[in-house]
Amino acid sequence: GKSVNFNQYDGKVVLVDFWATWCPPCRRSIPDLSELHGKYNSRGFEVVGISLDQSGPDKVARFVEQMKIPYTVVMGNVQVAADWNIGSDDRSRSQPPRCCNSCRTVIRR
Repeated sequence: GKSVNFNQYDGKVVLVDFWATWCPPCRRSIPDLSELHGKYNSRGFEVVGISLDQSGPDKVARFVEQMKIPYTVVMGNVQVAADWNIGSDDRSRSQPPRCCNSCRTVIRR
């Protein structure tokens, strides 16, 4: 896996999508995100998908390849989700965020 430093996106609009391979709404949004990426990437628009899967990067990599996801996808974890205020509720931070209350899209500029 690789890390993403969001400083590399300075001056761009970045759509950050928290998702999981097992989340039906997340899976349904991938074609739309891919289309947005293709349409607006040359104009400074980026999509970064952060997978909250706990099944590991190999499964996510296979899924990304199968779905032909053209944008950057990285692995997240409970701490990353907490840092972005994803899945924040009364549950322990040691538990993975639940779908679909947790999978969320954030736009940063």
